[in-house]
Amino acid sequence: MRNRQTGILIIASLCAATAAYASAARVWIVQGGEEFMQATLDGVSVSAAGELELAPSVVTRFSGGNPRIWAAAAGPDDVVYLATGEEGTVLRLDAADAVTAHFEVTGGVVQALAVGPDSALYVGVSQPARVYRLSPGAETPSEPWVEFDASYVWDMEIDSDGSLWVGTGEHGALWRVDPAGQAESVYAGSDAHVRTVTLAPGGGVYVGTSGQGLVVRVDATGSAFVLLDSDFEEVTGLGVLGDELWVAANAGATPVANGAGNGGGANGASGPKGGVYRIDAAGVSELMWRSAESGLHSLAVVGSDVLVGTGVEGRILNVTAQRSAGLLVELESEQIVDIVALAEGALAVGTNGAAVYRLLPATRDTGRLLTAVRDAGTAATWGELRYEASTAAATNVQLYVRTGNTGTPDGTWSTWAGPYTRSGAAIDVPAARFAQMRVDLAGPADNPRLRRLELVYVPRNSRPEIQDLRAHPAGVVYRQNASFEDGLPFAQVPAVVAAQLREQEQGGTGAAVGGSSFRGRPLFIPGRRTFTWDASDPDGDDLQQHLAFRAEGAGRWHPLAAAIAGDSYVLDTTRVPDGRYEVQLTVGDAADNAAASVLTASAISSTFLVDNTPPSVTGLSALEEQDTVVRVAGRASDATSIVLRIRYSVNGGEWRTVLPADGAADSAAEAFEFTVSITDPGEHIVVVQATDSALNRGAGQVTLQR
Repeated sequence: MRNRQTGILIIASLCAATAAYASAARVWIVQGGEEFMQATLDGVSVSAAGELELAPSVVTRFSGGNPRIWAAAAGPDDVVYLATGEEGTVLRLDAADAVTAHFEVTGGVVQALAVGPDSALYVGVSQPARVYRLSPGAETPSEPWVEFDASYVWDMEIDSDGSLWVGTGEHGALWRVDPAGQAESVYAGSDAHVRTVTLAPGGGVYVGTSGQGLVVRVDATGSAFVLLDSDFEEVTGLGVLGDELWVAANAGATPVANGAGNGGGANGASGPKGGVYRIDAAGVSELMWRSAESGLHSLAVVGSDVLVGTGVEGRILNVTAQRSAGLLVELESEQIVDIVALAEGALAVGTNGAAVYRLLPATRDTGRLLTAVRDAGTAATWGELRYEASTAAATNVQLYVRTGNTGTPDGTWSTWAGPYTRSGAAIDVPAARFAQMRVDLAGPADNPRLRRLELVYVPRNSRPEIQDLRAHPAGVVYRQNASFEDGLPFAQVPAVVAAQLREQEQGGTGAAVGGSSFRGRPLFIPGRRTFTWDASDPDGDDLQQHLAFRAEGAGRWHPLAAAIAGDSYVLDTTRVPDGRYEVQLTVGDAADNAAASVLTASAISSTFLVDNTPPSVTGLSALEEQDTVVRVAGRASDATSIVLRIRYSVNGGEWRTVLPADGAADSAAEAFEFTVSITDPGEHIVVVQATDSALNRGAGQVTLQR
């Protein structure tokens, strides 16, 4: 409770001291395994429960000039054998990290190793596929111990009977070689490669393939049964934990050109997806965890842990039965190709940078997390720093903060402020748009576990924005549902207004004529004018919207509507005199900000015409030219708009259009004349109607007598 009150006081002081800043404080939170693993990590692990802690101690045992390590195997006395490079070389790395060339073969690449119970080393060579057996103390063999009808040796395992199980490629086969060196093919599937092999409890082996990504159990008699048809193309690792089989798989299949293996060519910087499966004793498989960023290149069961080696980032992950993954360690290599258990809980890790690391059970003395950069969107005041951790010593967790105004930290950023060793501390950094946090952990006597980071900040209030304030053609309204102003005299949009709409909507921001859009269906009501706009706030504040209007050229704005909800307003133009007008939209963020920091934005529409007065038809006269033909003349005029159309009707008959005397209806006053044929005797009434561009109609009449 004390920390929460402290936070409120800090926020209040920030708001009082920075009137130009928004009153609503925000909290940047970093917590959980996924967010911690997106940070830059140095000497720290992320547990499967999402806690940050010190990582195992890492010793670089070997870093050679060869381009890669294909495989590693543990021998007696903490010796590690390494299959390296493209020249078919096996290196021996002893407990003192002394490196010697243990075996070389001409014309091939060593891609698989295995150590037997008698400490004999089995060397699998590709192109063509063959195995050499190196007995302790014996001369180095010049001839293969066994050869296969295949191109690649991908993996090997030795069972308790001394039989060697070999997975080969380009013919996708599993071979069993007896202690005398006699080989037989016990499984040949449809996939091109048997990628990985591990011993099955009770005899036989499990194999993983490349192509369809299958997991197959092959028993001692050679009978095969598919346990898993995975969602991936390649199975890269298998491990037995109790009565469960754990499987690592990749989206990219193993390339075969130039002896590439362990997914090396298919899993480069693009980071194909991978997944980890668990198959229980009943044969039921589950996808326990999926990587959206990186391929998975190796799997090892060490004690009760399932460890998976990734590509691109060089990470070893601990995948759990709770469908989560923790980060054990991140190494300075892109690809973890093999994880080998050593004595006393240590691990040897081979990478594609031809480096070998030793991971010790003891944790490092120090570790560091560097968060990603936080963008406040605008200049911000950065305030209270909080964290949640399990630690006995107050100094085991030290926090730092720095700020700047470039997206990537550089020399213009502030220096690191800190260390802060108390949760709830007020930090002292310059106001800036960007910030970054750093956490230093210290141990190992009390290995701290960090669960959550929080940094309170108050962004400078951003001004609202208005786009596309628009006055739609006179009479156009948008109907979105049947209950909207049902009492009004809706009509289809007249052709002349439809043409205006088509011209206005060429920018693609409104409704198509006669169709529907986000505004609704356009319909026509005389005496109405619709205004629409797009107003937003970069901070997400609620906006108050107000409309005002004035006559064109006038200085004073008159309130029209306040507290408008939505993004449109329909004006009843019959309530204002004829003339040209403009409206002003003002939006403000007062609802979410203190008075001193409220910001507004305004926009003015284009001018629009209000014309509610119909045109007049005057000076009608009739002159008989022949017995049955009468010439009618007159003048149509409008005070505000142009005369758009002139037409006449005789005795209530159909309307007939008349062209003005100058041939075009394009002026406020138009003279006209036309002839009427009268054949019946008696009185005849001729009505002349004029329509202005605002669609107002006026009429006059003349009586003809025959």
